[in-house]
Amino acid sequence: LNRRAQVALPWLPMRPYQEGSCILGGLHGFGASLERAGRTWDSKSTNKWAQVTSIASRFRSCRELFFTGTKRTFLEGVMDATTTPTPLSNDEYELPRDVRTLRVNRLKARRAMTSNDSNLKRKHSVFSQMQREMRGWSGATLRRGFVAKGHGGQKRAFKVKLVGEGVNDYSGPYREVFTDSMQEVTDLDDTGSSSLGVLEPTANNQSEVGEGRDLFMFARPADSSSIFSEAKLKLDLLSSEEIDLMKSFS
Repeated sequence: LNRRAQVALPWLPMRPYQEGSCILGGLHGFGASLERAGRTWDSKSTNKWAQVTSIASRFRSCRELFFTGTKRTFLEGVMDATTTPTPLSNDEYELPRDVRTLRVNRLKARRAMTSNDSNLKRKHSVFSQMQREMRGWSGATLRRGFVAKGHGGQKRAFKVKLVGEGVNDYSGPYREVFTDSMQEVTDLDDTGSSSLGVLEPTANNQSEVGEGRDLFMFARPADSSSIFSEAKLKLDLLSSEEIDLMKSFS
């Protein structure tokens, strides 16, 4: 089944054709969306509407039968097919002009993360600096996968400039900013809470019992000072295709 699914998945729809509209099914129907129709969303109301059978809905109901490797192979194929093409530079050892430069001050970020000021951490951390720098970038810019000569085969969407460190980005600084960002979003303060308000330890992680003691989950913001606002928590930054993929393989 999984061997055949690797061949068939790219040709099959992942989104039911009636999803996201009000006629013939409320949340799963044709026509205008629920918001435009003036109805209030209710998870219990889905049982009151007709559910039209489709290939995508059947695939979603059987998604647990597919191996993780099958899903990953399909996702990698989608990412390769949607990668933004990048024209080559005249000098093969230089990055093209379309590859933007991301400036990150890790020295300031380290001083901020060692302090007890939460506002300072959320302002000067590497994660926050990357968020501010890439706030106006389009999705096509972030979907680049350019491989430069002499960079060890590292795919990149942008170039990293580490302020005050005097290093050139031959794929090392590119990986370092992601490593530092993941360390920051999983960092905990003295009270055991998330330093940046992005990820917090799971219940098993906090109590150190059971399985998955090293796992984290998205933090629920207690106030508006969290890096992720409510609008971002509603996945407004994701395209409809990305949301469909999340639902199909969750």
